[in-house]
Amino acid sequence: MKYIAKLSTGAVLGMCDQWWDFANNVNDVFKQQGLDEQGCNYVPLGLTIDEGMENRWHTYADTLNNSSGVAVTTSCSDIDAAFKFMNDLLDQEIHDLRFWGVEGEDYLVDENGLYYRTDEMRTKCADPTYKASHLCSYSYMPQWLGTSRDGKNAMKPEQQTSEFMDGLSAPLQKVFAAYGVDSYVDMIGSVKEEEGPWFPMYSYSGSMTTATPGGVAWVKMGEVKHEWLPKVVMAPDFESTWNQYMTAYNAANPQDFLAEMQTELERRAGL
Repeated sequence: MKYIAKLSTGAVLGMCDQWWDFANNVNDVFKQQGLDEQGCNYVPLGLTIDEGMENRWHTYADTLNNSSGVAVTTSCSDIDAAFKFMNDLLDQEIHDLRFWGVEGEDYLVDENGLYYRTDEMRTKCADPTYKASHLCSYSYMPQWLGTSRDGKNAMKPEQQTSEFMDGLSAPLQKVFAAYGVDSYVDMIGSVKEEEGPWFPMYSYSGSMTTATPGGVAWVKMGEVKHEWLPKVVMAPDFESTWNQYMTAYNAANPQDFLAEMQTELERRAGL
């Protein structure tokens, strides 16, 4: 939470992170406080360690992530009703209500049937108080991406091209125009390929537990990185602090993690 709070001040120049890890919180704060119009916003850069190297910060392939899902407990009194509820959440009308809101209050429909929001609606839908009392996306429940069943609109406002661009602050629109891009993905400029190297192994690491040596190592590696990388970044003596970090990192037995991942990789590849 301290990390999100710091990002929300607009004073952080750069960081290495993924969109989903911060944007849903930070962007709303920027909009509520008017910081976005002052130029405080997220602009992704597809940086690489060597000039001219292709980057893979974004992956285009649609691959099932089987490290998470929905389960019904053994104490559930009506299993059929529970699954019907989840199924009904995917009904188009309910899906629109989850992510677009109430027509006339949270979005409008133009003469071509396209959904859009006014600036006032966008600001209101970014207000945590309004969202808590009025909107309910059930964001961790099953949901659709891509094009709506009407063949015109996007399943979510942020995926609606016109709505996405209109919802950007003026400074961010200028950045996109200067680089000749229409989206964050275009801005990153990752190489387009069906399957990248070692992708998507996160779907396995996300399901690892401390029941195996590899899972224990994975947890310890995460703890070490969260503790030491901020120290490394801010250290007056980088080399010395980096060496301390590597000592702590190696003590987490990363080879146990890598060995378990390699075994799973070979299983998936049929080797």
